Amino acid sequence: MRRQAGDFFERAKMTEHTSMIVVAILIGLLAGFAAIGIRWLIKEVSMVSFGAGGESLLTAIIEAPWYLKILAPVVGGAVVGPLIH
Repeated sequence: MRRQAGDFFERAKMTEHTSMIVVAILIGLLAGFAAIGIRWLIKEVSMVSFGAGGESLLTAIIEAPWYLKILAPVVGGAVVGPLIH
């Protein structure tokens, strides 16, 4: 029984090439999910900032008060600036 398990793991041993492919696939999957998450966050923050309930974001931005049109990008820049730096 031990010999069979040992033979199985010896045959399943990954080469350097195979392990790099597995790592690349994992990184690709994580990057894809991160991109989906970032797009969702951008949408949610835009909807919260401009209060677009069921209407389109563009309509909500057009109807927003002038100070909100200036304040929302300023706050966004203040948050993102230190993160990028």
